[in-house]
Amino acid sequence: SAVGFAAACAMGFDAFQEFLSGAHEIDRHFAQAPLEKNIPVLMALIGVWNGNFLGAATHAVLPYSNALRLLPAYLQQLEMESNGKRVDREGRVLNYSTGPVVWGMEGTVSQHSFHQLLHQGTQIVPVDFIDLESNEILRPMRARRLMRLPSEPTIPSWPLSSSTRAIGPRACCSSKG
Repeated sequence: SAVGFAAACAMGFDAFQEFLSGAHEIDRHFAQAPLEKNIPVLMALIGVWNGNFLGAATHAVLPYSNALRLLPAYLQQLEMESNGKRVDREGRVLNYSTGPVVWGMEGTVSQHSFHQLLHQGTQIVPVDFIDLESNEILRPMRARRLMRLPSEPTIPSWPLSSSTRAIGPRACCSSKG
């Protein structure tokens, strides 16, 4: 596609092929991994839980990389346009949350603005902290290493502290105990 060609030109064709290989790998993981280890399924279930059982109306995405600074805006378009419906396919009004308001910005820029509310405020706000461990293309643009995710998804017991709760790669911040 034209979008793929533009990305290939920007990244270089070898890097673009590696990118496509990674996409194929996650597609294969989604199709073959058992549900209890299936990262896309677990993240979707966490999203349903956060919105419909914890009452979290928003979801923050905080990439700690300048190269990924536009990711929150991309996810806003992807998730809110796709899931922002009040009726199902048959036109029936839904009585549950279909998706959160997705927002965020680069973590190193935003950490001195709204992070105080995320850590000590009264709202429940699920947060995705995203960091790039190693990537030859993006490494020079990395801000800093924030966290390392395990190769297999884990579900730590929560609450982790009185102010932060986490399930797998997503963290839910609130000062509620």
